[in-house]
Amino acid sequence: MATSDPEKRVDTQAHDAIAGLEFPASRDELVEQARAHGADPRIIDTLEHIPEGTYFSSEDVLKDLGEG
Repeated sequence: MATSDPEKRVDTQAHDAIAGLEFPASRDELVEQARAHGADPRIIDTLEHIPEGTYFSSEDVLKDLGEG
């Protein structure tokens, strides 16, 4: 299970949480992957609130997080 590091930026934590996910992926798939990686609940919540749609890369996800 991943541990939360308060010093780690949200975008870095989100990137780590979805590592290994095959793209394209939906928002729901991103959230499922984050949960499977034991991501911090704040990261899961953040991913749950990005726009629905298809993401073609982790960079796309980070853009919608507003930090990419």
